[in-house]
Amino acid sequence: MNIAPFGNLARSRCRSATFGVAALLAIPFATLQLGADEPYARNRDYDLEHSRIALRFDLDQKKVMGDVTHTLTILHDATSKIVFDSAGLTIHSATLNKSAAKFEIKDDKLIIPLTTAAHAGEKFDITIRYEGKPTKGLYFILPDKDYPDRPKQVWTQGESEDTRYYLPTYDYPNDRLTTETILTVPASWITVANGKLINVSDAANGMKTWTWKESVPSSTYLFTVVAGEFEEIKDSWRGIPVTYYAPKGRGDRLSINYSRTPQMIELFSAKLGVNYPWEKYAQAMVDDFVAGGMENSSATTNTSNSLQHPKLAPEFITGEDGLISHELGHQWFGDLVTCKDWGDIWLNEGFATFMEFVWTESHFGKDQADYERWQSARQWFEEANLYSKPTVRHDFNDSGEFDGNAYTKGGWVLYMLRHQLGEDAFYYGLKHYLEVNRGKNVVTADLAKAMEEATHTNVDQFFNQWLYGAGAPKFDLSYRYDEAKHEVALTVKQTQRVEGRVGLFHIPTEVEITTASGPKLFPITVSQGKDTAIFTFPADSAPLMVLFDKGGHVLKSTEFHKEKKGVALPVKERLRSRRPRRRYQRSRQAKR
Repeated sequence: MNIAPFGNLARSRCRSATFGVAALLAIPFATLQLGADEPYARNRDYDLEHSRIALRFDLDQKKVMGDVTHTLTILHDATSKIVFDSAGLTIHSATLNKSAAKFEIKDDKLIIPLTTAAHAGEKFDITIRYEGKPTKGLYFILPDKDYPDRPKQVWTQGESEDTRYYLPTYDYPNDRLTTETILTVPASWITVANGKLINVSDAANGMKTWTWKESVPSSTYLFTVVAGEFEEIKDSWRGIPVTYYAPKGRGDRLSINYSRTPQMIELFSAKLGVNYPWEKYAQAMVDDFVAGGMENSSATTNTSNSLQHPKLAPEFITGEDGLISHELGHQWFGDLVTCKDWGDIWLNEGFATFMEFVWTESHFGKDQADYERWQSARQWFEEANLYSKPTVRHDFNDSGEFDGNAYTKGGWVLYMLRHQLGEDAFYYGLKHYLEVNRGKNVVTADLAKAMEEATHTNVDQFFNQWLYGAGAPKFDLSYRYDEAKHEVALTVKQTQRVEGRVGLFHIPTEVEITTASGPKLFPITVSQGKDTAIFTFPADSAPLMVLFDKGGHVLKSTEFHKEKKGVALPVKERLRSRRPRRRYQRSRQAKR
């Protein structure tokens, strides 16, 4: 998900991050708030396998009317009830294998008792007829006195746990299912939902019914419905439909902002060694969206603010590509392979942030990508509240896990891992990760295992300090040149306060020393065993430049005390040198 509606930096429910992070801290039960995201994956009594969802809308009352049939399999013997998440919905009826069933609503749960205890492996079809006026999850964007010409729109937003506000279902990421979505809307409307468009048919009272079918399982927070007065442009990638939607009257903004999408799909498929995994890719731009973008399976929803006017779009160096590539990256990382719980959300957001960098580096060049990466690091360090928190953590509430550690630091961690392993090994590891976990829910240990299996490199220390640990190294650096020995001595001191989850870091990096005869590169490893180390390097003459972490490949802050090469003017001379400029400035003002 991308929280920020503009630019390449920080995408989250802020959501803050681009290049836009092994002890797990249990959250005390008393600190949990009603409506807060559940930090740990639930125990499941059933496997939700398929949902047939039929929706209609009352625009005047901003109401949704639904019929959903859930097909599920019981996972435990002696299961006596089936429980769905349902928030603020009025349940009219429920049937169990086509027989009327009793039900009750308690604490945002729809509870359907079974007449006899079920056995593991037993299957049920449960049909629920309901209606509601959602306060979250589903939104009506309609004309009003201030915007009488605004196109009518209805759209959903399920992440993190908001699908329950318009659909009674299992509303947590650690389950996956296929869907059939049936939408009955005014005949002039266009709809978008997960999967392939199967049919559009006439319905009574000037309505049409659209049927969408998603055959690749995904989690319920990735369900999507977009319906309303939209304009559409059709494109494709290797025969797979790629479509773009804009609110009515803004269709001329689609191509100039979104036409690079097939190039992105091609790049990501080639880099990852795993082709785009869904039957189509749609991007629907909606008004008043609650985030920058949301990576629903096969059908991203983005803010309409991303539709720059055709005359203004060329003024933006990278356009809306940060947003577009972020949400596209999620189709692999977050949708095809999904975090098991919100504590591992960086596996979704960190990867999507990293894929922004991959696109920028490929399309706009290394300098632009490096600049954005540098800028994101500076922003991350400025968010002081993030520093003491591990990237993988479970001590959060109220969606606080969607922060700069999940986005910015997560993207940086993957960049650093790529640099340490090398390009080929890194992407070979990601290919293996995607293949062995395709269609599964994962935790960070699954990524570490896959990378080690593919590259035969132990990444435990790397993951422990960057993901399960907190913070980043802060270096105090200085050097001196020994003319007798023709040697540069570089002192490296880690100055971060070692407390809580923040420790000393083990950092392989490179130092470049430039003398009159040219630059030379030296690999070093800063050990986590002590906070200060001295490295010596041969140098045929006094250095003209000393660079620590050549290329800026490590997330860090530094204070480098370098020798002053110039001779400072005395104070009086410095003042005297400024006076002519002052007189010149005054003379310019006088002429005005």
